This record gives sequence, structure tokens and C-alpha cells, in this order.
Amino acid sequence: MKIQEIFNEYIELLPYMIEHKNVFAIRTLYNSYIKNVFGEKEILILELTDYQNFANDLLFQKSHDGYMSRDRIEQIIDILISISRFAIKSNYGINENLPAQITLEFNESKSTFQTDFKNTTESINDNLQVLDSFLLAVVAISDFKKRHNL
Repeated sequence: MKIQEIFNEYIELLPYMIEHKNVFAIRTLYNSYIKNVFGEKEILILELTDYQNFANDLLFQKSHDGYMSRDRIEQIIDILISISRFAIKSNYGINENLPAQITLEFNESKSTFQTDFKNTTESINDNLQVLDSFLLAVVAISDFKKRHNL
């Protein structure tokens, strides 16, 4: 399944879980940064090096006011992590969240950033446990409706 197809399913569910303005922000970041690189690629063929090269490119991408901020890069990577998590939960043939393994090196010491990133990732993972459960329920309901022609 292509990343774009997975994202389309994922984004359809978000308005039930988060505010509309946050859904809009996620869609905008996806369309601006991820879609052109990964949209038409099959998730099954992507490797960690594909995701890592993408992240490295983001680190050196310039905007009108300088390099992209750390927060913006982390938001973009978090979207990839969420898409991958959704694909795993939806049984789309992958069982490892490769974007979660991306290493980002900013103009700080690597160990400080990795600690901050690990703490942020753990916090995000904790908060997304409820979302994951909800997504599984939605997928199960959708499958049930398909099987019973509802």
C-alpha cells in the first residue's frame, strides 16, 4: 500500500480525535514535505535509510527565514511515525516503525538531543496509546461493516 493511501485513511480518522486546526496543520505539513517524497512509494519497500535521508535533507533545508526549526522537523517526523504506526495497526504488511528510529543531529551535542528526542518520543507514545486503541476499534468496525454489507 502506498504512503498516500495510508495517510488518506489516517487523516480521515483524526477529526474524531483531535481539533480541526491540528488536523489542518498535519495535512499541511504532510502535503508540503512528505507527499512529494513518499506519497507514491509503497510502504513495504521503504527502508530506514530512506527515512533517514529524508530527515537529513530536512536538517539542511532552508526556508525564507533560515533553516527549518527543530520543532518543525520533529513535527514532520512525528507524522511519518504516526503513518507507520497506523499501517502497523491496520495490518498493511509492516511490523516495525522505521521512522521512529530516525536519528536527528542538530547544532547541539548528539547525546543531549537524543535524550530529549527519546523523552519526547516516549511521551508521544504514551499519549498515542489511547489513539491506537481507538484506531484499532475503528478498523474493526469498518471490517465488520464490510463483511456484513452495512
